[in-house]
Amino acid sequence: MKDLLRKKFIRFAYHHLFNIINEDDILQVKEIPVITNKGVIKRVAMFYRGKELSPDRVEQLRQSAQLFSDSDIWKILKNEVKYQANKKIYEESGSTIELIFGKSILRTIEVIEKKLIHISGNKNM
Repeated sequence: MKDLLRKKFIRFAYHHLFNIINEDDILQVKEIPVITNKGVIKRVAMFYRGKELSPDRVEQLRQSAQLFSDSDIWKILKNEVKYQANKKIYEESGSTIELIFGKSILRTIEVIEKKLIHISGNKNM
């Protein structure tokens, strides 16, 4: 019962008090219908903070994401964070909160990796 109340309180606090980032604050990829003489086609566009990014800016982001994904520092930091999270989960988890914390760290790494793949357009990463 105590854990259930704690989880409900954490969920409430996160959603209502601490979640100051909204959908406009993240990079979004949208398909936009374009009417041509051949019919309606869809083009892919990137938006950030509600504004469409120019093709040059999109290309710059793609290259940056690729460079970052391939960088040694990213690989080193990612492995360090995964090691610490696994250590927390498997060796030091004395409570449910520590277990959730470790899994949250792993989920964060997964989200970052997926976003890098999405931005760079490289499905082989």
